[in-house]
Amino acid sequence: MKKRKSKSALTLPVWIFIYLAFSNAAHAETWKFNQPVVITPIQKGVFHHIDSSGRHNISAGNKNVAMVWEDNRSGKPGIYFVEAEIGDAFTPLVKISGAGEAYEPVVQRFSEGWAIGWEEDGHVWVCFHSQKQSCHPMRLSEKGANQINITAGNSGEVIAVWSEAGEKHSRIMYAGLELNKGEFRVTKKAPLDIKPGAGDQNHPSVAYHEAMGTYVVIWEDRRYQNVMLFSAMGTVKNGFSVGMQVNELRAPISGLYGVASGVARGALAAFNKHVAAVWSDKRNFRFGYEIFSAFARYSGRFGENSKVQDGFGDGFEQWHPTIAANGDSLAVAWDDDRDGNSDIWLSYRTVDGWSDDLAVPGASGEGSQTHPSLAMDHSGGLHLTWLHRDAEDGNTSIKYLYGPATR
Repeated sequence: MKKRKSKSALTLPVWIFIYLAFSNAAHAETWKFNQPVVITPIQKGVFHHIDSSGRHNISAGNKNVAMVWEDNRSGKPGIYFVEAEIGDAFTPLVKISGAGEAYEPVVQRFSEGWAIGWEEDGHVWVCFHSQKQSCHPMRLSEKGANQINITAGNSGEVIAVWSEAGEKHSRIMYAGLELNKGEFRVTKKAPLDIKPGAGDQNHPSVAYHEAMGTYVVIWEDRRYQNVMLFSAMGTVKNGFSVGMQVNELRAPISGLYGVASGVARGALAAFNKHVAAVWSDKRNFRFGYEIFSAFARYSGRFGENSKVQDGFGDGFEQWHPTIAANGDSLAVAWDDDRDGNSDIWLSYRTVDGWSDDLAVPGASGEGSQTHPSLAMDHSGGLHLTWLHRDAEDGNTSIKYLYGPATR
């Protein structure tokens, strides 16, 4: 496939025709997006962040959707939460964190409310929050910790994974949680990788494999000189398998470009009878990070890697991959600047592989759109939140977009 010229290299009428023909064709097959909603407007001196491990800043259930983020409106970083019935207005924001400095929140639909995790004062915390039950934070970590991610399994269980300081290197920990009178109780807590290598383990993401009744976890692993993506499968009760490599390594081009390609920031979603992983991968040493994917089935081992974005994205870096699925629907979003400014792009899984890329209507065009977080509800509708700036270096706001399924 030939590389597409940038927007500025095309005459405006030609570009409009190409864009409409491309985006309407992809759009008609997938979701019909509503108008974006401003969750938090631009405020001078207030900086918002949507950057959790696994990029789980938004979650959706049968009828409800919720979002969490970090900003400094109180004078220090804090965690904030909003929710809504799907298609309705959001509730006023609620502060979740305490008096300390808090970062990187995640949210997961659970029971009649939401499981929320975050980092505060160098530890990771969880709570259950609903319209009837306010958040009662519980600390999970013993030593310094961050980068929490959570998901729900069957039988009223939640699992949390995070990176915690060890004797020499950080390790991925996990904890099983159950709800007791509106508060979480730990059923088990342990290191995840039973044979860790000599290097830090960071940025975990977890998904529940319903067909097997097990969890799959991926993380960044520095046991070798370059950052690799590892995975393990298991249960809270029985523990997890030995870590297995996910990303394929290409041979180094030369000493100038390091020992091999590296990865960053993996994310997971349960897809049909598989678990799908996406991550940023720097195997293209000339242009930087691209988005790659792989699928695991019953063995828990991930197979062949495939590039998510289409050929029009070649030559441009892709950032902040996020993934969501429901049944046999699977979508990935990210940001890149192939059209001259940063936009949110979307690709979905088809029988032939990944679709052509769609610049998401309402999350592309004028201004700068970055740091997406994606969720999918039980009807296959897409829920997207991201950071918006009127100018590339301007102040941030948080926006939200809902796309009901059209197929």
